[in-house]
Amino acid sequence: PIWRREPLWLIAAGLLWLEFGTGGGWVALVLASVPGLLMLGAGVSSWLWPGDPRERHFGAAGAFLGVVIGLLFAWTWAGFAGALGLVAASVMAGGAVGYLTLRIQGDEDEVPNPGRALRTAFEVTLDEAILAQMTLIAPARALKTDGERVVAEVHEALALYRDRGWLEKPSSYHQTPPTLDRVDLRPARVRGLAYEHLRFESGYEPHEGEPGRDRYLSYVPPRTAHAWVMRRNGVAATSASAEQPWLICIHGYQMGMPLVDFGAFRPEWLQKKLGLNLILPVLPLHGPRKIRRVSGDGMLSGDLLDTVHALAQTAWDLRRIVSWVRAQGATQIGVFGLSLGGYSTALLAAFERDLACAIAGIPATDFARLSWRHGPP
Repeated sequence: PIWRREPLWLIAAGLLWLEFGTGGGWVALVLASVPGLLMLGAGVSSWLWPGDPRERHFGAAGAFLGVVIGLLFAWTWAGFAGALGLVAASVMAGGAVGYLTLRIQGDEDEVPNPGRALRTAFEVTLDEAILAQMTLIAPARALKTDGERVVAEVHEALALYRDRGWLEKPSSYHQTPPTLDRVDLRPARVRGLAYEHLRFESGYEPHEGEPGRDRYLSYVPPRTAHAWVMRRNGVAATSASAEQPWLICIHGYQMGMPLVDFGAFRPEWLQKKLGLNLILPVLPLHGPRKIRRVSGDGMLSGDLLDTVHALAQTAWDLRRIVSWVRAQGATQIGVFGLSLGGYSTALLAAFERDLACAIAGIPATDFARLSWRHGPP
């Protein structure tokens, strides 16, 4: 439906930013135009032609940038009161994006209704702003330059998977990896937080004759697996640290760096409150295993068979890590993943049946639907 009231907050905030930016010179105009045009454009579009999720993505991004620019720079040309007004308008526009998204999203069968609380709306707004960033940097080079080859490769893979029975029995597609006994483990530190950097040769290879095999094997960084290890007592393997429960924490899309991963999983709480040893694997094509400028680039966009191979390598590497954790004398092993890591958690649990727990947090569950909704046209 058109004429919803929430976009009006975006339109008003966008106009306010542009009005205040016109009187402070070129620098002020440029700075004000970034949040102003994003909110104004998203507001008008959502008001008259709703439906494209990118409207809400970029509206949220404009509101977020409005708060940042308002706090850091707007006072230099708009004064303290003017900057405060711009920040307040951006916050209200951000809340409007959250409420609009909740209304449009609707209810899903067997999924609890998220409600309409103010905190929920702002959490949704932050999520939308992150999706705007992902939309902007999504490469999709192969889809833009060689789309016919990508499509042909997918059809070839489907025929092969059908012939070999992998569509009927997906577990048979996954190869059983050898146990992990040779690793490189070195002490490391990030912003005062001590951990151990674990490395090992993955050894994963796609099946012979599988489409995209040679291309995937040409990527050098994914061949070496990485993980961040945090033992409860902060020392290398001893009887005191080994004979404790371990939790495998699997990061989400575009993560895979120590500081970012630690921020997502709160290791101090997991260690001190629950008494756990932690290991945080780095997924293929992420962090030190990335093949392009941005962590995760190529995992969910571009060559679609790269996604299949990366997820198969995920299962392979995680099963090897489980074998290494067992060898440390773990009394119990649990897995906790977020988003893409939530899917990886479920995938691992399909093969490792003796896990103490498997927590799939906000998991990716349907990659085709995910690609259609968030991928490039």
